[in-house]
Amino acid sequence: MHAPFNTERWQALLRMFNATDLFSSAGHSSDFRYSRAHYIYARVRVLSLILAPLTLLWLPLDYFLLPRENFPLFASLRLTTVAALLFLGFWTTHAYSLLHAYLRLGILIIVPSLFYLAVMLALYAEHTPGSITGYEHFPFLLITVGAIFPLTLLEGASAVAIVLFIFIALKAYLGVFFTAQMFDNLWLMSMLAGIALWTELAQLHILLGLYRQATRDPLTGLFNRRILMTRLQQALEQTRREHRPLCVLLFDLDKFKRINDTYGHLSGDVILQTFASILEEHICEPCMVGRYGGEEFLAILPNTGKVAAIALAENIRQACYAASACPPEREVLHFTVSVGAAELRQDENIEGLLNRVDERLYFAKETGRDRVVFA
Repeated sequence: MHAPFNTERWQALLRMFNATDLFSSAGHSSDFRYSRAHYIYARVRVLSLILAPLTLLWLPLDYFLLPRENFPLFASLRLTTVAALLFLGFWTTHAYSLLHAYLRLGILIIVPSLFYLAVMLALYAEHTPGSITGYEHFPFLLITVGAIFPLTLLEGASAVAIVLFIFIALKAYLGVFFTAQMFDNLWLMSMLAGIALWTELAQLHILLGLYRQATRDPLTGLFNRRILMTRLQQALEQTRREHRPLCVLLFDLDKFKRINDTYGHLSGDVILQTFASILEEHICEPCMVGRYGGEEFLAILPNTGKVAAIALAENIRQACYAASACPPEREVLHFTVSVGAAELRQDENIEGLLNRVDERLYFAKETGRDRVVFA
C-alpha cells in the first residue's frame, strides 16, 4: 500500500533548495535582481577583457595556417569580435539592471558564435575544411563559459540552446550532420552543458543563501532593518527625482510583551510569523516591508499617496482580526496592530520622516491601540 502523497513535504523540500528561484528569476526580489545583475556585469567585464587580447593574439596563426587570400576576411571577422569584447569590457553603465545583464551575456555568446559560423562557412566554401583546427573548439568554449555566472536553469539552458542551434544548423547546412564525429561532438557538448548548468545553479544557490542571510530577518523571512534603510534612501532619492509621493507605515503589535510573558516566546514567534504573512499578502513590489525591530515592522510605499496608504494600513489592521496564530500545544491566539503613517514632505530627510511616523504610532498606542493614525 502506497503512502499518501504529502504535498506540504514536497513544498518544504522545494523551499529548502530554492527550487523555484533556481528555475527562473520571476520570484526574485528586486534587491536580489540588482545584486545578481551587478555580479554578472562584473564577470562579463573581466572575461571580455581577458578574451579580447587572446582573440587578437590568434591573428598570426591565422596568417600562417589559413589561405593567404582569405586572411583579410578572417582578420576583419576577428577584429570585429575583439571590438565587441572590448565594448563589453568598457561598458560601465546600467550595472545593476538585470535586463542589461542579459544583453551583456547575449553579446558575449552570440558575437563569438557568429564569428565561428562565418569562419566555418568561409573555410568550407573554399574547400579547405582541414584548416578549421583551432575553430572547432569555439562551441565547447562558449558552453563552458556559462559556468562562470550565477544563472537560473531557464537562463543557462537558453544560452546553451543558442550555441547548440548554431552548431547543429551549421553542420546540417554543410551536410556533415550524420557522422560519427558529429554525434561524438554532440555527446561531449551535452556533458559540458550539464556540468555548466550544475555549476551555474550551484553558484546561484550559494548567492541566494548569502543574500538572504545578509538581508532577511531569520524569524519572519522579511527584510531586516539594514536593507530597509538602504531601500528607504533609494526610494527617497527616486521620489525627489520623479516628483512622486512616498509614504511609510510603521506597525506595532499590541501588548506583545504581555503575550510573551503569558504564553511564552514560542507563541510570540508564531504571532510574528503570522503577521509577517499578512504583510507579505497585502504589500507587493515596488512597495517593501521588513522587520524594523522587535515587534515593529516598517513598510515603504513609493508612488503612494495619503489616501492609498491609509486604505492599505486599514486593510492590514482588519486582516489581523480574521487571522489566528496557532502555537504548538497552545490555545489559538488573536492579536491586533497599531499603525503610524506619514507621507514624505518636501526637503525632509529620512530621520525626519521616521520621527514623524514614530510619533503617530506612539499616538495610536496611547489613544486605545488597534488603529491607524496618519501624520
